[in-house]
Amino acid sequence: MSQKLSSLVTAIGETLTQEKEALINGQEELRQEREKLQAEIDAMTKDGIAEDEILELNVGGETLMVKRSTLLLAPEEGHLNAMFSGRWDNSLSRDTKDRIFLNITPYVFRVILSNLRALQLEDMPNKGRNLKIKPEFERELNAVCKYFGIFDPQTPTLINLIAMKACCCHNSVDDKNVVTHTATSNAHAAVVSKEKIEDGTYWKIKILTLKKNNWIYAGIVADETPVALSYCDSTSFGWAGNKQVYSKGTKGSNSSNHEGWNGWNSGDEAIFKLETTNLKMYHKRLNKLFTLPSLPIEMATSWRMHLNLYSTGDKVEILIPTDEEVSLID
Repeated sequence: MSQKLSSLVTAIGETLTQEKEALINGQEELRQEREKLQAEIDAMTKDGIAEDEILELNVGGETLMVKRSTLLLAPEEGHLNAMFSGRWDNSLSRDTKDRIFLNITPYVFRVILSNLRALQLEDMPNKGRNLKIKPEFERELNAVCKYFGIFDPQTPTLINLIAMKACCCHNSVDDKNVVTHTATSNAHAAVVSKEKIEDGTYWKIKILTLKKNNWIYAGIVADETPVALSYCDSTSFGWAGNKQVYSKGTKGSNSSNHEGWNGWNSGDEAIFKLETTNLKMYHKRLNKLFTLPSLPIEMATSWRMHLNLYSTGDKVEILIPTDEEVSLID
């Protein structure tokens, strides 16, 4: 019995010794890490590295000036923040003028810089924001964001009911989001969304009443308070009655027939999608997808859903498209 007790005491002693050694080793590793970090801080201070330092970068052959503090707004755990923390300045690739060189398309990096600068100005910065860019650069933006560990370049799918507001007394919008032309005589009258809509937004319209299948307009506009002839606004893109299609407020030639577009009928339903440079519409009766290309990129943050009614009593309902309807346009 005494022999077993002695063996147990010996085993416990050996275990305690091992744990003590492990603790000492852990403390030593921690001390070394602290010394390494302090050495990096000392080196940064010695070299005069400061967050307000202005860096001159060579990005794909184009010179860009940016504060180090702007780049350090990138997530701390990401590669971009680490690159410009000052710890790795001596190991970064440089050009013949000693400027840090980044092998990235300048336009792509400017989009990233623009969003980082916005973070400096916002009261409640959103580091999980989605970036918008021309379609031909989307692949590179995805790769760069993934590599640097910043933002989310993917466009979100936005499927919510879009509340509308009348731009004059000739239209009304009820609590079911039905737009009605209320004038005593026929006259053009505009309706726009209360809020701006984003890239990736979907919506649906259903024409409840259209007198003599005459004229109605549906699309987008970048003007919050357009005039009665809103479809002629220079920022207007959309489809109207009588085979009319408008781009930048200009009606296209009827002879082109615009991919087979022939106008609206009472009971028509259509699903819309706003993309960075395209407005798409899937028309159910025609069983056809229509596209208006070349939306101005500078208006990407200003778009509003847009309707224009003409005949007294005409009604259009704004709805949320189903997943199946969304798939028709994608």
